[in-house]
Amino acid sequence: MGTAVTDTLIGQLVDGRYRVRARIARGGMATVYEASDERLHRPVALKVMHPDLAEDDEFVQRFIAEARSAAALSRDRTIVTVFDQGASDGIVWLALELVQGHTLRQLMAERGRLDARTALAVMDPVLTALGAAHDAGIVHRDVKPENVLIGDDGHVQVADFGLAHAVSTAAQPPRSAATRGLLLGTVAYISPEQALGQPATQASDVYAAGVMLFELLTGHPPHDGPTDYVIVRKHVDEDVPHPSTEVDGVPAEVDALVAMATTRSPTERFADAGAFLGAVRRTRKALERDPSSRPTGPLTALGAAALGGAALGAAAASNTAQSQAPRSSTNPINHSTTSLDPVPGGPSTQVTVPPSEVHPAGAGYVTGSGEGDADDPVDPFTTPPAKPRARRRVLRLLVMVLLVGLVGGGAWWWLQGRMIETPALVGMTLAQAEQVAADDGLAVTVIGEEYSESIPAEAVVATDPSDGSSVAPGETVGLVMSLGPERYDVPAITGLSRDDAQAALDELTLVTGEVTRRYSGDVAQGLVISQDPGPGTEVKRGAEVSFVVSRGQRPIEVPDVVGKPQTDAVAEIEDARLVAEISEQFSDDVDKGRVISQSPVDGTLFRGDTVSIVVSLGPETIEVPDVEGRGAEEAKATLEDAGLTVRTIVLLPAGPNDVLRQAPAEGSTVRVGSEVTIYIF
Repeated sequence: MGTAVTDTLIGQLVDGRYRVRARIARGGMATVYEASDERLHRPVALKVMHPDLAEDDEFVQRFIAEARSAAALSRDRTIVTVFDQGASDGIVWLALELVQGHTLRQLMAERGRLDARTALAVMDPVLTALGAAHDAGIVHRDVKPENVLIGDDGHVQVADFGLAHAVSTAAQPPRSAATRGLLLGTVAYISPEQALGQPATQASDVYAAGVMLFELLTGHPPHDGPTDYVIVRKHVDEDVPHPSTEVDGVPAEVDALVAMATTRSPTERFADAGAFLGAVRRTRKALERDPSSRPTGPLTALGAAALGGAALGAAAASNTAQSQAPRSSTNPINHSTTSLDPVPGGPSTQVTVPPSEVHPAGAGYVTGSGEGDADDPVDPFTTPPAKPRARRRVLRLLVMVLLVGLVGGGAWWWLQGRMIETPALVGMTLAQAEQVAADDGLAVTVIGEEYSESIPAEAVVATDPSDGSSVAPGETVGLVMSLGPERYDVPAITGLSRDDAQAALDELTLVTGEVTRRYSGDVAQGLVISQDPGPGTEVKRGAEVSFVVSRGQRPIEVPDVVGKPQTDAVAEIEDARLVAEISEQFSDDVDKGRVISQSPVDGTLFRGDTVSIVVSLGPETIEVPDVEGRGAEEAKATLEDAGLTVRTIVLLPAGPNDVLRQAPAEGSTVRVGSEVTIYIF
């Protein structure tokens, strides 16, 4: 039956005023059309109730009363304006503000779940609208994403105030499957008290809004099931879970908002939408003050640093203990180690000698002598050494090591007395650093540059070695100079494609922020319309730059103006932001001043495109020539040349064959092709 209504209404004039153009959407209670108010020459949304509702007289009366109440709320910009309402020819309708955009349901289908900040930003105007209704004593009763409209300019509005009440309070409600569901409201958002048959209150709207906030955060309603009954029972028997149990990163404050709005006891919820709105706004401010609402893990960055410091300290202590352990003078297995202390109090020097070079006293042997037993010991005082050269080399080496130790220890002791500390040069200009270093007997050289948020440009940001380090007099200290804060000028990206805009930002280490799309009659599709921040703005590395990309021109439905008066047709075309191009022609079928035809007949155009219309001049007319007194043949030819047909009546066959009279008379205005009678005498 709904299809039949759609087919018959498109193109029709409702209540002698609203020309139905196209169907926008169809719901359980009504079908919404785009229409034109021919009296005020403006587009409207025409909501037409389904026929089974329109047949209920009491519903019609309640619907009219509720529509009037809803119209009183239209002063609030968060509520869709109600222009007009009526019931005629079996059609019950509302004329509403036509919002160019999408429903919140369509936005969610396109984008999926929203982050906490965005979800709360959407809920703010929704609760503002509900709060205005609650202050006026009106309960919405059907809060759901389908009734939240988001304009192309981002403006959020709530629709359908009072309509659910008109349905739910009708004396004999319709029995269709669709409208039976309306008595409860949409089951995904129905409050427990409504499910139990109790009347809807402001707390019921709060519950539905809380369910909607849960859905914005998670991407789905909290309760589902194979049938409406199962879902309704879950609203009665089960709490709405915390969104954070499904989505990481949802702040605890937002969990608390959902929990308080959806508690099953109406008295424990927010008292009304205004109270809910106040809590949402306080939460938004809290999140702005503390962007990170989730604690870090047990091992924080500071804790990790502390743990690393302790480990390094333990290692240092271990090394110190090893360095202070007693030193062995010899290695009984592989090496001989000698500790030398040439300078009292100075560092000891250890020399490791290969075992082949050292022979303990009394351990000399002679092999291969040819006399006696090869294993007999040889007296070292009577037998020449086996390797005198090796012994001399060892002695020379020991002497050299001793000398090096003496010289090195003395040099170390001497230098220790002359070492100085690197001065603190950070924050000084190059000239100041050179002067301070020179005063300490040091030189400086620039070894690099780096950005700094705290050290001004052309000042020292770091030194190598760092201040406080021990250096010898005359050494050179490396300076790292500050480039000042790292800043970039935001490039001009308007007029660029989205990819080119992102590439321009990437080159400057900037980040692409929120990218939105909207229609534009001036900027080609796919190009950037505007940006934030604007070009030339100084920003830090990694700053976000958001921009708007053109969707091209908004398509416009070609209005049907055939048969309308020229002035009305032109006004309707111009109201659609199109241009009327007018030509005229005679017509025997269309009254003068009305449109005979148009091109294009239907379809869509873009703003500024032309609709050509042909306006009727009425039937083509001519003044009847004067042929009286002329010969019959001449008169006939004259009339036919003028586009008239001729009827001849001979009054006197034997006469001079001249025209005695004519009808219509000379000078009369007649249509081309009309008949003129001439009387021949």
